[in-house]
Amino acid sequence: MQKLKTYGLIILAGWQSMFAWMTSFVLWRIGQVFSLFITFSIWDTVFTGTESAFGFSRSSIFTYLFVTNVCSIIVTSTRVQELGQSIRNGELSTQLLQPISPFLVRFSIDLGDKLMNVLFGSIEIGLIVAFFHLAILSPNLEMIGLLFLAIFGSIVLFFLINACLSMIAFWSPDIWSPRFLFFTLFQLLSGSFFPITALPQEIQRVLQFTPFPYFLHLQANIWLERITVPEIWFGIGVLAGWIALFFIVLRVIWRIGLREFGAEGR
Repeated sequence: MQKLKTYGLIILAGWQSMFAWMTSFVLWRIGQVFSLFITFSIWDTVFTGTESAFGFSRSSIFTYLFVTNVCSIIVTSTRVQELGQSIRNGELSTQLLQPISPFLVRFSIDLGDKLMNVLFGSIEIGLIVAFFHLAILSPNLEMIGLLFLAIFGSIVLFFLINACLSMIAFWSPDIWSPRFLFFTLFQLLSGSFFPITALPQEIQRVLQFTPFPYFLHLQANIWLERITVPEIWFGIGVLAGWIALFFIVLRVIWRIGLREFGAEGR
């Protein structure tokens, strides 16, 4: 019970720090709205004068975009990159003396961040849906459990990958470039802007063994029932495999990094 209270206080502190930089927060939310507007506008133009494209109807493609954007809000809202900053400025030395794992602290902050982003993101996506007069298809309630499992898996995997990227700070001050590269690949290959099925078959076959389709594309296909239950379990299995791999990688580089840690900022 005491631990739950501690994590609750961590989440509350995360919210307070978020609103401490109100201008940055507001500008970021405005940027999110513009990004959504541009994405939906492009696809609205694509479906002008036609009923289908890339194997999607107008209602199914906009439902796809709706699901991927909601999932993106949940999955990508993270502040684990601050762990890299604490390594560079030496604050990690203080955090290591605390009885709570730095990773659990960051994950708790992430949960609070996700709750806040879901609140504001839902309003923003709702406005976009109303503006374009979109008809969003309802999911099969029998698939909700698998959908939530896939979303939770993508949250954990995204956290682990970003935590691994933060570990670069043990050896290099440049932790921004690798993160930028990963996020660029994420946006292009996760199905955020367009369905992966729009890509050539050869690329799709390669991508199915990478983490990227399982962040957003899998979840949208579960919602739309475009894949069978065995295919869903295959996707969740690949997702679990990547989670296990990055968990091991994180533990290894964390232990190696701590040996190199000099707490230069302290």
